[in-house]
Amino acid sequence: AVALFGSGGLPVGLPQITAADGSYSFTNLAPGTYSVGEVQPSGFFETAVNVGTVNGTTSGTASGLNTINSIVVTSGSTGAGYNFGVQAPVGLSGTAYVDQNNDHTFDSGDTTLANVSVQLLNASSQAIGSPVVTGANGNYSFTNLRPGTYTLKETPPTGAFATVANVGSINGSPVGTATDNSTISTIALGSGGAGTGYNFGLEQFASVSGTEYVDNDANNSFNAGDTGEPGVTINLLNASSTVVASTT
Repeated sequence: AVALFGSGGLPVGLPQITAADGSYSFTNLAPGTYSVGEVQPSGFFETAVNVGTVNGTTSGTASGLNTINSIVVTSGSTGAGYNFGVQAPVGLSGTAYVDQNNDHTFDSGDTTLANVSVQLLNASSQAIGSPVVTGANGNYSFTNLRPGTYTLKETPPTGAFATVANVGSINGSPVGTATDNSTISTIALGSGGAGTGYNFGLEQFASVSGTEYVDNDANNSFNAGDTGEPGVTINLLNASSTVVASTT
């Protein structure tokens, strides 16, 4: 709805409801100075006001995102192009998963992971609200956002580490950049856009343990008759036979 106000801010007639094509008009007005104000429609964000012209000459001043003041109309004149821009909310969603088959893709071989924290940041890398935490199904979502460019930043829970960030899609097209294993940036969402599949793959820490022992009964098995041997260095090697850790 768009309301018209005369001098002193008094309403002139009833507000006009925009037609199917978004247009509105106030007719049969006396010459004078007017303001038009938009009533924000439910489910939309106000994003712009455009000062129009009276008989081809710009007249009026934008105030905020929903009002145009000081529109001077003279006898027989026509004011046009006094427009208001709105945008529909946008959203982002995805899943945190344990990449069981290490293929860096969320598929049937993987399991979802709870308690993964995901923070939303704006185009200036400032946090927007509090992080959301994935539930038992591994899912997270941000809804009712203003259109814009966003970043998603994941923080793994205790006992897990990030291995891949999967760029999702908006209306079927990939949008965004995986800047590291826990960050997806430059997610540009236009009016009404829904970004899905912004997933984060993780792996859970594993462990290897055992005992160095003196095989007192020479049966090649550690049992009650044997004793532990202290001070022995044990090395952990990777698949390339490179030592990655040692313990004594």
